[in-house]
Amino acid sequence: MNRPYIICHMVTSLDGKVTGDFLGNPECVAACETYYEINRNLKSNGFICGRVTMEGSFTGGYYPELSEYEPVRHDMDLKMDFILDDMTGFYAIAFDPKGKLGWKSNKIIDPDGDPGYDGAQIIEVLTEQADERYLGYLESMEIPYIFAGETEIDVELALFKLKNIIGCDTLLLEGGSIVNGYFQRADVIDELSLVVAPIVADKNDKPLFTDSTLSGFEVVNAKIENGVTVLNYLKKIKELDEEQSLINKIDYTIKYIWENKIKEDYNNGWLLKEDTLKNAFYFHLRSILGDLLDKNDIRVFTEFTDEKFKGTGYRPDMVIAKVNFDSDDSYYENYITDCLAVIEFKYKQGFNSSNDIYEDYKKLHKYVDNIKINCRLYMATIWEYEDDETCWEPENSQWASGKLTELNASYKRNSDEMNFYICEH
Repeated sequence: MNRPYIICHMVTSLDGKVTGDFLGNPECVAACETYYEINRNLKSNGFICGRVTMEGSFTGGYYPELSEYEPVRHDMDLKMDFILDDMTGFYAIAFDPKGKLGWKSNKIIDPDGDPGYDGAQIIEVLTEQADERYLGYLESMEIPYIFAGETEIDVELALFKLKNIIGCDTLLLEGGSIVNGYFQRADVIDELSLVVAPIVADKNDKPLFTDSTLSGFEVVNAKIENGVTVLNYLKKIKELDEEQSLINKIDYTIKYIWENKIKEDYNNGWLLKEDTLKNAFYFHLRSILGDLLDKNDIRVFTEFTDEKFKGTGYRPDMVIAKVNFDSDDSYYENYITDCLAVIEFKYKQGFNSSNDIYEDYKKLHKYVDNIKINCRLYMATIWEYEDDETCWEPENSQWASGKLTELNASYKRNSDEMNFYICEH
C-alpha cells in the first residue's frame, strides 16, 4: 500500500453527527474523555485535521500579516514542497487548501500537554492556490508544506507524499466533516474508531462525512466503556476471498487484544508468568471472536501439535485453525485442515532473560523453513525490563518479512509504566 494506513477516529452523536454544540453537553463528557484516552493509545505517526478543526482546536483564528513576508516564487508548472531536515516523526497535518491557518509555533502546543497532540510537528497540505507570501511565512516559521492539487486537495497525492517523503505509515483522521468526506470519497479510510455519545445532535450539526458515497465497513469490535459505546470497523474489501477476510479480522483482533485487553490485564494484576498470559489471550480471543469462530468452524488450541509441527521438534503455544467437523477420522487432531495463525508467548524479567526470548524466534523461523507454513505468525513478549520500541527480529529479516508480527511490551525508559506496542515485518 503506497500510502499510510488511515484510521478515522471521532466522537459521534447517536445520529452520526461529529461537530456542533452537542459536544459541549454533559452527556458528551465521558465520550470525549474516552476519545482522548483511545487517541493517546492508538499507535500512529500523527493526526490529520481540516482547516476549521485546526483553527478551533489550536490556532484560535490567528492569521499573520502576509505583507511582512517575502513571497516564495515557484515555476507555475512545478510547485516545490518544503521539508525540514530535522523532523519529529510525530505530525499534526493540516489540510488547508488555500493556506488560511496562522501558527505561532512550528509544533503543536497543547494547553493540557496531552501526549496525543503536544509537540507534534505541524505540516501544511496546500493547493496551488495558496498565497506565495503565505509560503514565505511558513518557511520563516520552519513549518513544512506539501502541495497536493491545483484548486482542491488531491487526497491520494497528499497521502502518497506523506508516505514516501515524510515516512508516515499510520495516520489518524480526526475531522471535521469536510475533510472526512474528502477521505471517504477517495476510498482511503481503512478503519473507523467511533466513540458514540448518548445524545442526539441538532439538525444543523455536521455528519461524520460530508457528501459521502456508498461504501461498506464491517464491525470488528463493540464495547461499553465509561458509559459510552466504542465501535471499531474495518473497510470491507470486496476483492478479498473469504479466507483472507477471516485472516484480516483475526489479525486485527489479535493486535487489539494485545494493545488493550492484555495491557489492562497486566495493569490490573491478572498476569503472572507465561501461562497466565497465554490463558488471558485465549479467553479474550474466544470472548471477542466467538461467533465468527463458530460460524466458520475455526478453533483456538494451545500447546498444539500435529504431524507437520512434530517434524520441527517444537509445538506452538497457540494456533488458530480451521476444523473439518465432517471428517471420518478417529482422531480429533486430524480434523485440522489449515492453520490461520500461530502465536508464541514469552513472559520474562531482566536483561539476561533476552536469550530465552530469542529462542522462540528460532521456533518461528523453523516453522517457516521446515514446513513452509503459510499463515500469520505472532510473537507475544512481555519483558519486564527497560527498552525502546524496537523489534527483536532484525527489520531486514527475510524469513519474517510479510509473515511475522511482534507483540511487544517492556518498561519505558526511567519509568515503571509498561509499554505495549506492535512491530510489523
